[in-house]
Amino acid sequence: MATEELQAQIERLDKIKAEGKSTIILLCDPWHLPEFHRLHIEEVQLNGGDLYKPPGSDNYALHLAALERLGSVAGVNWISSVTDAKVVTSTMVHYVATGFYTREYGVRVSVQGEGMSDLDVIADDLRAQYEAAARQKRKDASWVEYCVDRDFRAKRKKRLQLARAEAHAQVYRKLLGLGGTYPAQQFKAPIVVVRCVVAPDYKDPETRKLLREGAVQAALGLYGGTAAALPAPEPATPEAGDYSGADTEVIEPEYTDYDAERDDEAAANDEFMEDPIGDELDSERADFEAADDNGKREVLERLISQKGYSFPPNKKGKKATVETIPADRLEELYDKLVAMDDDDIPF
Repeated sequence: MATEELQAQIERLDKIKAEGKSTIILLCDPWHLPEFHRLHIEEVQLNGGDLYKPPGSDNYALHLAALERLGSVAGVNWISSVTDAKVVTSTMVHYVATGFYTREYGVRVSVQGEGMSDLDVIADDLRAQYEAAARQKRKDASWVEYCVDRDFRAKRKKRLQLARAEAHAQVYRKLLGLGGTYPAQQFKAPIVVVRCVVAPDYKDPETRKLLREGAVQAALGLYGGTAAALPAPEPATPEAGDYSGADTEVIEPEYTDYDAERDDEAAANDEFMEDPIGDELDSERADFEAADDNGKREVLERLISQKGYSFPPNKKGKKATVETIPADRLEELYDKLVAMDDDDIPF
C-alpha cells in the first residue's frame, strides 16, 4: 500500500477515534501494516430495525441480520466441516458453528459457537411465563394452556433455525469483539470495521515476474512437466497473534458471555430453515379465527400492548377499546396489528 494512501487512512482512523462516537472493530494492526497489504476501513450505519430489547434488559442487542452485515464487511467465513447440527432429536437440536477472519500474513482467527433448542425447556419457560401473566391479568388455566400451546408449536417448527441463529450470533460477537447488549445511543454513530487485505504492487516488475512464474507452476501442475522451484520469501512470518506495538489505544468492545434472546426474525429468513415462516403466520391466523370472541379480544390486547398501538379518537374525542369493537371487525383489527412493526425502539 502506498505510503501516502496508508497515511491518509491512519489519519482518518485517528480522527474517528478522537471524536469518540463510533465503536471501532480492529481486525488488524493499522499502525504496523506489513508490505503488500492494504488497509480497508468501512463504516456500517445501523438503524432501529437492527436492534431488539431482550426481556429483562434496559439495553439493546443486535439482530442476527445486523451481525451478518458486520460479518460480511469484516470478511467472516465459515468452516463447513465443523458447522452443522450435531444432535437432532424429536425434542432437542444442538448446533455447532465455526467461523474465522483473516489477519496479516494470512493468519486465521477462528472461534466456535453453540446453539441449543430444547423443547422440554422451552415448554417449561413458556408455562412459567404465562402462569405469571395469568396471575396479573386474572386469567384462568384455559388461557394459560391456549397461550402455551400456541407459542410452543411455533417454537417447535423453528427449532433448527433457532439453534443455528444462536450459534452464528455467538461466533459473530466473539470474532468482532461485540458484547451482548449496549445502550441505544451507542448505535447512533456508525460502527467502524478496520481490516487488511493482501494487495501486491502489480506495477512492480519483480512482482509481475513472480506472478508469471506462479502461473507457469500452476499450469505445469495441471498438465505435467517440471519447472524450477520458486525462491522462498525473504521476510520472516511473525508468530500468530503477535500484533503488539500499536501506540494508540484501541476502542474495542469487550465480548461478554451474555446469552441474548434467540433471533427469531432473522432466523426465519435463513435459507436453511425447515418450515417457511408463512406456515407459522397462517397457523397463528387459523388459531385466531378458531377462538371465540373473548379469546380473540385477549389476543388483540396482547398485540396492542406489543405494538404500542393506540385507537384514534372519534369525532366526539372518545377512543374505542377492544371491548367495544364489533365482533365482525375483530379479524380486520388482528390483520392490521400483525402487519405493524413492534414499537420498542427509541429512535
